[in-house]
Amino acid sequence: MVALDAETGRELWAFDPRAYETGMTGASPGGYKHRGVAVHGEGDDMRVFINSRASLYALDAKTGALIPEFGAAGRVALDEGFPNEVNHDSFDQTSPPVVFEARVIGGSRGAARHPPRLGSPGAGPRVDGAA
Repeated sequence: MVALDAETGRELWAFDPRAYETGMTGASPGGYKHRGVAVHGEGDDMRVFINSRASLYALDAKTGALIPEFGAAGRVALDEGFPNEVNHDSFDQTSPPVVFEARVIGGSRGAARHPPRLGSPGAGPRVDGAA
């Protein structure tokens, strides 16, 4: 992801979520995708949220630096906190994050064919006051 100056097109900063380090998965056979970002706040408190694979990142909109107060050093693990086991080969993000009333909301998917005894992974992590 890059931030550009709207007038000049000059790159201001870049952030690489390094999704390629986990290799291809069954959930993303077409390649590495990012559905978009959410921007929240204003001025020096503006944040950019991006989800990638099993991670949600919070960046300072001005510098692109991870926001250390968000999750663990700027990252929340989206594959933790489920009541059932998460199959990482089928886990992926389906939409960009959305910010509503200081909460960052995202949608993920897992395998559609979980064994009946396990059911779907269930509801994932909750990050209050994140925005």
